[in-house]
Amino acid sequence: MVRKKSKFKRVCLYCSEKNKSTGNGMLGRTINIEGLTKEQVKKIIDKMKLDQRTKNKEFMRKFKIQKKQQLLLGDETQQVLEASQDPLLKKENIPEIEKEKDITKEVNEERKIPKGIKVIDKLNLKFSNGGDSTGLFGSSKRGKSTLMMHIFKKYYNKKKFISTLFSINSQIPLYKKTKSLIKINNFGHEAQRYIKDEQRSNKRCKNKYNWVNLIDDVINTRNNNLINNLILTFRNSKISTVICQQYVVNLAKQSRSSLNNALFFGMNTDESIETVIKTFLKSSFNKLGIRGLDNQIEFYKQMTFDHAFLYLHPESNTLTFHKLSMTTINGKK
Repeated sequence: MVRKKSKFKRVCLYCSEKNKSTGNGMLGRTINIEGLTKEQVKKIIDKMKLDQRTKNKEFMRKFKIQKKQQLLLGDETQQVLEASQDPLLKKENIPEIEKEKDITKEVNEERKIPKGIKVIDKLNLKFSNGGDSTGLFGSSKRGKSTLMMHIFKKYYNKKKFISTLFSINSQIPLYKKTKSLIKINNFGHEAQRYIKDEQRSNKRCKNKYNWVNLIDDVINTRNNNLINNLILTFRNSKISTVICQQYVVNLAKQSRSSLNNALFFGMNTDESIETVIKTFLKSSFNKLGIRGLDNQIEFYKQMTFDHAFLYLHPESNTLTFHKLSMTTINGKK
């Protein structure tokens, strides 16, 4: 007895999505092969396999992004990001917080301020149309992190920005109040891959998204190629950077010279102050008539004690004086 040839053929395909959800990734498909030659059947099966491989590749791309977010982000932020289809590229559902008033105020009764330097109540940083870089320098407990968060809330706490904080102390109350800020408690390989994904996403989407990265007292930044790229080249991908450092030499020379805004708090040693002056402020101090390194160091100390700071806009070479208000420093605001 001759067995009748079947009109249908069963094809087994591997499905990544099914494998992640059920643990069994085999997917069965049936095709009608009646009247088809072996070559035609082979072409149909090859096309089915190619289409399934494309689907698997796209699923795994999104799956890896989700896993990376779960690894880097806290539970609270992760729940918000899961509301969007692509957590790296959409942030419409992240809530804005209430805008705070300016935290700087004019205080000059204790300082002899030369006529050539402006004393300004409100801090107004100057930015370009693309990504920008802002550096805050000063010893510990001088107000760098407080001012960094003020800059974030004033300029970047908007729906159009995807904002991330990199700090080993991201758990402190100063950062907890800001729900729209993604917090990553390290600056290791995974965190650095996250920043590279920012650049790749805008390269792929023609600079559609606005990113800002806040980096607070991350050590070993001088020879970090990613930090240099953030300041030197990633700004062309609409990625802004606000970085806090205790010493200006923690940034490479080419990165220091490319900052759009530089703010200087008090330093604990004359050596650190000397480095700041020689790197950033020497020409400005000379224009004010303050000559000689010893005189310039004393002037810097006078201008930066008690949570005061100097703001330098390198492009216009303008220097202004500011001071953090005590209500903000004491946490009452």
